[in-house]
Amino acid sequence: DVNCDLFYIVTETDQCTFKGKPLYSVKNLSSCNDKIIVSSLIYQQEMYQNLLNVGINRENIILMYSEEEIIDITWMISNVDIE
Repeated sequence: DVNCDLFYIVTETDQCTFKGKPLYSVKNLSSCNDKIIVSSLIYQQEMYQNLLNVGINRENIILMYSEEEIIDITWMISNVDIE
């Protein structure tokens, strides 16, 4: 189990929640977050730069993918047969 306060971050939003969890605009983040996991391969570099631009410490940003990877977690989950 992972003990955390899960929330989602998007570039811009008018919503307050997504799938029952808080949803924040990247512009409204505080630098007090322990760690932020970037879970999008396609937008990883853009998301990383946006987080740095709003003052998130680079040591608090976790990138899930290396430059060699071509498939991200959302593709894997959506293409798994569940019986």
